[in-house]
Amino acid sequence: MVDVPAGWYPNPDPGQQGTNRYWDGSAWTAHVQAVGVAAPAVRELSVLGTEYASWLRRFVGTIIDNLILSPVMLLFLVPAMVQGFSDAMDNAGVQDYEPSLGFYGLIIFGTFVYLVVMALYLVLCTAKWGQTVGNRVAGTIVVMASDGSVPDMGAAVRRTGILVGFNAGYQLPFVGFLFGLGLLVDYFSMFWNPKSQCWHDMVADTVVALKPVPVMKASL
Repeated sequence: MVDVPAGWYPNPDPGQQGTNRYWDGSAWTAHVQAVGVAAPAVRELSVLGTEYASWLRRFVGTIIDNLILSPVMLLFLVPAMVQGFSDAMDNAGVQDYEPSLGFYGLIIFGTFVYLVVMALYLVLCTAKWGQTVGNRVAGTIVVMASDGSVPDMGAAVRRTGILVGFNAGYQLPFVGFLFGLGLLVDYFSMFWNPKSQCWHDMVADTVVALKPVPVMKASL
């Protein structure tokens, strides 16, 4: 069945005559139904032969990655809070006082370091394994949409650049909320994409799919 479009066709298995089997465009699947029964909806599979990762799985993976990266920000946030408290105590009773440059410096430098570490973490993990720690826990993997291979460095940089760009823009005064809104739309854009791709996936031509479970051979 070369070049035959995906759909329900007579089952080629002699032991299951009178049924239809679903052809995904390249191979027969395990989906079988009786002839004459309304064809059930079959979810499109990724190039790996597994389903695309759900929004919930991707959300869980993102939360885990952010928890891993959070100590980097805390290294600067805690001293900044201490500096801010010290400024407040030194200026007790003073109206309209401004925090010291040390306070702002810690916040700005800490944010910069956090974004750099985030970028390195996402790029290196994606280009090396197609998975961050969050992906591994969530059971997902990032692969190229065309052939299922692990993204190369260029694709990993493009993908990560969108995410880091939105996060960096969110820190800007006055217009930061626009970048925050863009990041939110990016994460929900997978709902209207047939391959469940977010904007940062489409830019890099990647997809996030469920990681195939290796088949364990029975020992003799």
